Amino acid sequence: MSVQWQKSTFSGVAGESCIEITRAEPRLLLRESDDPTAVLWASPEGLSALIRRIKAEAQAESPALRSSRTARRATVRRPRLGTALPL
Repeated sequence: MSVQWQKSTFSGVAGESCIEITRAEPRLLLRESDDPTAVLWASPEGLSALIRRIKAEAQAESPALRSSRTARRATVRRPRLGTALPL
């Protein structure tokens, strides 16, 4: 049986590095596209609770902390495979 993985909508156009999810009753399976052999599982209720908690903590952060994290994300990027790194 072939498993249909669904990419996160936050993956972007290229979708080279993303989280993917599929249902394998009664669980949900999650993997990162960079390492598709490492699969995590969760119950739908457990994953939903985790997402709610992450959202609540993000909302509770101070605006200054959020903006500094956003600035860090904008400047720190992982190089793509095959990309020459500056010396």
